[in-house]
Amino acid sequence: KRRTIEFQIQGRFQRAPIGSLYMGIEITQPMKLGLVTKGLCRMLLNFMQRFSKDLHYSFGEGNFSTSIDDNNGTEYPHIVFPLKDLDRLVITKQGETPPKLDTVIE
Repeated sequence: KRRTIEFQIQGRFQRAPIGSLYMGIEITQPMKLGLVTKGLCRMLLNFMQRFSKDLHYSFGEGNFSTSIDDNNGTEYPHIVFPLKDLDRLVITKQGETPPKLDTVIE
C-alpha cells in the first residue's frame, strides 16, 4: 500500500490512559479563508467525518485580539480525531523494543 503522508510519533505515558485518545492541532490566529475555500474545506472535512465519526473541527469563533491566557470564549481553529481512526497504530508493551523510527512499520 503506497502512502503519500506518514507521521511517526513515539512517546511514553507516565500512567496508563483511560478512555479514548485524541490527536489534534490548534492555531491561535484567525484563519483567513475566502468563501469558496472555506466551503471546500468544510465539504472535505464533512466527507472525512463519514469515516471518522468523532473527528471534530472548527474554523474558530470569537475575539482573537485577547490574550491567549484570557480567551473570553474564543474557540481557536482546530481539528482533532481519535487515535483509533488511524490507518496504523503500534502499541509497544513495557519491556518490549519499540519499532525504529524513520522505517516502514508493517
